[in-house]
Amino acid sequence: SVVLNGYIYVLGGARNTNLILNTVERYNPQTKSWEDTIVPNFVQPRLDAAAIVFDGKIYLTGGRNSQGDITDEVEIYDPGSNAWSSGERMNRERRGHSAVILNGSICVMGGFREGTDYVDEIEWFDYYGSGEWEKADTDIVSPRSNMFAAAVNNRFYMFGGIAVVPISSAY
Repeated sequence: SVVLNGYIYVLGGARNTNLILNTVERYNPQTKSWEDTIVPNFVQPRLDAAAIVFDGKIYLTGGRNSQGDITDEVEIYDPGSNAWSSGERMNRERRGHSAVILNGSICVMGGFREGTDYVDEIEWFDYYGSGEWEKADTDIVSPRSNMFAAAVNNRFYMFGGIAVVPISSAY
C-alpha cells in the first residue's frame, strides 16, 4: 500500500492461491470509505510486488504474475490522467522485495526469484539521468525477502524478513 494525495492505495495481491489480482482499491480517510471503482486496474496481475510513490505517481515494481512467473516489469499510475503505463523494466526479476526513495531515486532491494534464490542486488532508477535502472555498487550483506525498509538521511534500513541461514551459522 502507498499514500498519494491524501488517499491510501492498496494494489494487487491474491484472493487465494489461484487468483492473483490486478485491482486497486483506494481508501479515503476523510470519508472513511473505500473507493474501488475510481482507479483503473493495472495491466499485469501480480502479488509480492513493491509499490512506491515518486514524482506524484505510483510505481509498481516486480512481483509474481498470474502465470506464476516472477517479473521485472514496472507499471506507473498517473493520478492526473487516471491511467497506468509501462515503465522501464528493472534489471532483475524479483518478488517480495522492498522499495524506498533514496537520494531522489527509486531504490529496490532484496526479494527472491525461485525457491531459496534470494536477491542480494540493489538497483535504483536514474529518473533524472539515464532513465534506466542501474545496479548499485554494493549488495545486501544478508539477502532476504518480505522485509520492511525505510530511508532516512540518505541511508536505507531493512528490518526483518525471510532469509536462508546456512546450518553453520544457525543458532
